[in-house]
This record gives sequence, structure tokens and C-alpha cells, in this order.
Amino acid sequence: MTNAVLLLGESPFTQWYFWVLAVLGSAAIGVLVFWLIRPKKTVIRPIDDLVIDATIVRLGGIANLLQADKDGARLKFTVKNVDHCDLAALRDNGAMGVFVSGNVVKFMLTSDADRLISRIKEQKSEEQK
Repeated sequence: MTNAVLLLGESPFTQWYFWVLAVLGSAAIGVLVFWLIRPKKTVIRPIDDLVIDATIVRLGGIANLLQADKDGARLKFTVKNVDHCDLAALRDNGAMGVFVSGNVVKFMLTSDADRLISRIKEQKSEEQK
């Protein structure tokens, strides 16, 4: 046994630099793993004017829309008549989670919804003039 200790030398687990390298290596691996699995930044695509116009038409036209707002991540549209809305076409157009409650239609878009809301409000104000 003493010959083995003499051949191998002192155990590396008793050296202070071993523990420093072990802690630094573990931290580096942790940072690398965190960096690899971190949530990716969501990029909001700009909405095309054709998509805006198609969405307004599928909601029954500007005359059918009473109010348009953002409700958290969803878009909330109060309409005069839900029967004038083409909900299946909205889904085909990229709307997710289409929800109807009374005269309120809610859904989410993967593109910039602020332009859609502002365009509807502009058209409603022009219609009222």
C-alpha cells in the first residue's frame, strides 16, 4: 500500500486547486446549459396591410365592428352580429384561439396586432365623420 502511495504521489482530492477547478468547471457547465436552454426572444412580425384588410372583412366589415381593443395577449372585438363573422377564415388567416362570447370575438395573432387595432379605430372614426 505504501508503495502505491509513493508511485502515485499525493491524492489530487486533497489539493486546494482541485476543488477550485471543480467549482469553476461546474459553474461553467451550468452557464453553458442555461444558455443553451434559455427561452428564445420572440420576434413579432409586422402585419401586412392585406392581412389587416382581410381580418376586417372576416370580422364582418368595419360596419359590423363596434369596438376593438387588446385584452392582454388577445385581441377583443365587439361586433354587432356574430353571424356576419367568418371565424373559420379567421383561423385560416392565422388567428389562434378564436373565442366567441355573446357579441365579443377574441383571438390572438402571431403578428403585430397594434397596427390592426389602430387601423380599425381610424376607419371607425372616419366612418363616424
